[in-house]
Amino acid sequence: MESKKQILSALQKKIEEGLPIIATAAGAGLVARVEEKNGADLIVVYNSGLYRMNGIASIAGNLPIGDANQIVYDMGKNQILPMVKSTPVAAGIYGVDPTRDMERFFRDLWDIGYRCVINFPTIGKLSGPIREELEQVGLGFAKEVERLCQAAEIGFVTLAYCYNPKEAELLAEAGIDIIVSHVGLTAGGDVGGEDGGAHGSCNRKNRSDFVGGKAEKTGYHSPVPRRADRESGGCTARSLGNLCRWVCGRIQHRTTAD
Repeated sequence: MESKKQILSALQKKIEEGLPIIATAAGAGLVARVEEKNGADLIVVYNSGLYRMNGIASIAGNLPIGDANQIVYDMGKNQILPMVKSTPVAAGIYGVDPTRDMERFFRDLWDIGYRCVINFPTIGKLSGPIREELEQVGLGFAKEVERLCQAAEIGFVTLAYCYNPKEAELLAEAGIDIIVSHVGLTAGGDVGGEDGGAHGSCNRKNRSDFVGGKAEKTGYHSPVPRRADRESGGCTARSLGNLCRWVCGRIQHRTTAD
């Protein structure tokens, strides 16, 4: 089982070679096995994967149905992790869960083989009164960041979705390893959204999130290398999302030694 340092070093090497980082989502063991066979750099297990595999739109993973953390634990233990030989697997964690001892939960995830975590479901997806009220009672985005830092202390590689420059800045200041600028719901197929943004508009959002925050100042690389930009031509967020579920993010490499 690879260590955090080994995982990040392998990803950093790809960036230095001008190659994209491909992280895929798996909702079943067969899917995970095929993803690994075809060279995925990371495999991510979301609670929404369970819904997708049952014909339900992945946005259902953000609804108050089921137990998001337990679903990801069970999927990993019983379906995904037994099928993966060496590719690092990330657990989508609901960090603001007030009903669970998260320290114990993280150690349980570690024991069954997860080596990365990402904040999904996430408060970042919410806005308006419900977001304001969750923030007021301490169940907001800052709590998610706190939980990611807690996981990092155990040894997990930390990934995190952000939706605006402020969130990107919070994540950068917390030292999150991989920050992902989320560009929207997976589009197309039987259960996806109706439309995906154009590749160019998604890149503009990425730049806005990271340049608007402090991420650029701390040494983040572009999630899609320039060469890949040129070669992708008319590629849309729809096709990218179906391929790698938009966890290609940005790798943080500190400009000073740790």
